[in-house]
Amino acid sequence: LFRSAGATVIGSRFFLIAYNVNLNTRDVSIANKIAKKVRESGSMTIDETGVKRRVPGLLKYVKAIGIELNEYNITQVSLNLTNYKETSMHKVFETIKAQAKEHGVEATGSEVIGLVPKEALIEAGAFYAGNNSGDNIIEAAMEHLGLSQLNRFEPEKKIIENLL
Repeated sequence: LFRSAGATVIGSRFFLIAYNVNLNTRDVSIANKIAKKVRESGSMTIDETGVKRRVPGLLKYVKAIGIELNEYNITQVSLNLTNYKETSMHKVFETIKAQAKEHGVEATGSEVIGLVPKEALIEAGAFYAGNNSGDNIIEAAMEHLGLSQLNRFEPEKKIIENLL
């Protein structure tokens, strides 16, 4: 008897945005504290009775760690946004700005690693510019998110739809 069978399985996930927020400090412990506070999984803590428990993070669909960028003398909160429609880039940026302020530092800009859907930048641009943006909605997002702080953000090379 010869049996032959096969299966093909195809899976997909929602588009992931690799996104980093710059902090004007070299102290990576601050970046890590902010990452633990904002990421969905939060962090572990030990309560007054010595029992470990998880403290959930502020933002759903966000994974984050703190990293050093010695060449720029800064640190970053390095993030993966696993559902930008539910947790937008500007919400992440503004949340990190507020957390940074609590630690006496500033979120000075950000960067996209790889590609970004145009819709994600349109949402951010609309948030920052309101209905006054017109054709400059992408530019509003770029400016307010500080996307060119470390390296020039080139929409023609970074926005998925511009490459199709």
